[in-house]
Amino acid sequence: LGDTMPSTQLISSLGPPGLNRAIRLHGGRTKVAQELGFELARRPHNYWNNPENIRAELWNFIVKSKDIFTVDATHTESEESSETRLRMPTRKELLSAGRGDIAQAIFRWSSTAELASDLNLDYRPTPWITHRQHAQSENDMSASDKKPRRKSKINR
Repeated sequence: LGDTMPSTQLISSLGPPGLNRAIRLHGGRTKVAQELGFELARRPHNYWNNPENIRAELWNFIVKSKDIFTVDATHTESEESSETRLRMPTRKELLSAGRGDIAQAIFRWSSTAELASDLNLDYRPTPWITHRQHAQSENDMSASDKKPRRKSKINR
């Protein structure tokens, strides 16, 4: 469990009888977890509607994975001086790290570029290509690669 508050189901199966009732009487799981210094596995209702929570969760995720999200940004004025910055993770990176909650919150409530700017993160948007653009580029490539068709014997 580490620093995560046990679920009510786990407390019922392993803990003393009446512990879940005592937790409810003392303000509920969220309050008791905060007082004991535990994190909740589930976030409270409407947690992801608060932009500050999104920023905090994203920042904590990036800091814990600092070696992955560090970028060496060289200044243009002098090639010798460089500063290390953190970069904004991609949606794919968040999902593969098991943080779909952050990815979904960013998608629903915030602009990725705006969030990166607020946290002073290096952000390079991934170029998006629509299905129509992809189909058009496929047609353009295939049209240039095709050899001229021979006339059929019927139309001669």
